[in-house]
Amino acid sequence: MKRKITFKKATKIATDTISRLLTLFVILALLLGTAKIFVDVGSIFEGSIDTGFKILVTDILGMIVALELFRGLMDYIELHRVRLTLITEVTLIFVMREVMISLYQHKMAWQEIAAMSILIAVLGGLRTMAIIRSPGVEINNQ
Repeated sequence: MKRKITFKKATKIATDTISRLLTLFVILALLLGTAKIFVDVGSIFEGSIDTGFKILVTDILGMIVALELFRGLMDYIELHRVRLTLITEVTLIFVMREVMISLYQHKMAWQEIAAMSILIAVLGGLRTMAIIRSPGVEINNQ
């Protein structure tokens, strides 16, 4: 008896396989990123403390972004959909990372700070609306 593979089944198999491979690569990247943080701890003692600390802050904030992306991949594998709240959270974290690094290194002009602040406020509002309007969430109007 032959099993007929439909386009939908083939797509699901391909998507699941790619997702699992991506998971392995992300885990490897997280392990390498963590190892890099430990290696960069030595940069505090080799050069100036200020330079070493800047490197560590950048590495740690980058790992936070990578962890959020990994969480998004896991949600996609589990739910087979991408949540808007997760996308806005990852974007917020990425923008906040850039702002924090730029402010710490004194590389951002006031116009850029204002623009990034507006972007963060808009993303925060979008995230709030995504939570309020998400499927399965009922709002009681009493």
